[in-house]
Amino acid sequence: MDFVKNILNIAKEQGYSNKQLCELLGKNPSYITDWKNGKSKPKADEIIILADTFGVSTDYLLGKTDTQHSPTPEQYDELLKGLNQLTPEQIKQVRNYVDFIASQKNN
Repeated sequence: MDFVKNILNIAKEQGYSNKQLCELLGKNPSYITDWKNGKSKPKADEIIILADTFGVSTDYLLGKTDTQHSPTPEQYDELLKGLNQLTPEQIKQVRNYVDFIASQKNN
């Protein structure tokens, strides 16, 4: 999916009008129309603003992932601390479980 369509769909789902998006980005009302018509696309700083506003990751807005939120560095650190306490066999079991969960998402 074209990432502009993705952004507009998320905005609609969250109840944002085109006018509100333009106000948020400090642009005139035709700005979003230009996106729809393929005359322009959002700039990187605008994608960041939209991701923060919608509460999703920029990768999600750009269609690079189906996951709305990326784990924070703190969440990664917490996970690694837990993994460091496991035996090699337990780590293998965790890996198998992660693979299983990921395969369920793709089905």
